[in-house]
Amino acid sequence: MAPAAVALPTAPVSVNGTYNGIMQLIQGTPMSCGTEDMLTLRVTDNAFSYTLNQPQVPDQPTRIFNVAIASDGSFQAASGAAYIRGTASSSHMAGNVFGDACGFHFEADSSGNW
Repeated sequence: MAPAAVALPTAPVSVNGTYNGIMQLIQGTPMSCGTEDMLTLRVTDNAFSYTLNQPQVPDQPTRIFNVAIASDGSFQAASGAAYIRGTASSSHMAGNVFGDACGFHFEADSSGNW
C-alpha cells in the first residue's frame, strides 16, 4: 500500500507591486457617480491605502481605506458605512468599493513586483 500524500501548507503569496485597472459603476447614477475610472493601487508589505473621492456627498467628500491583504489574498476594510473588499494574487486584483452614494467593481493587473 502506498503512503498517503500529505498536503503541505503553502506559503503566503506576495502581492506587492503596482496594480492598474478600471473601476466600473455598479450602484448609483452615472450622472453623479460617473461610469468608470482608472485605478492604480500600490501594494507594499501586503497592504495598500485607497482614497475614494465622492464629491456628490458634501459632508463626506472622501473615504480613506487602509487595507491589509490576508495570506489567502482576501482583503476588506471599512470607513464609516463605506467599504472595500476583494481578492489579490501576484498578478491580478478584483473587488468592490461601496461609498456613501456610489458602488464600483474593479479589476486590476500587476505591472510586476518591486
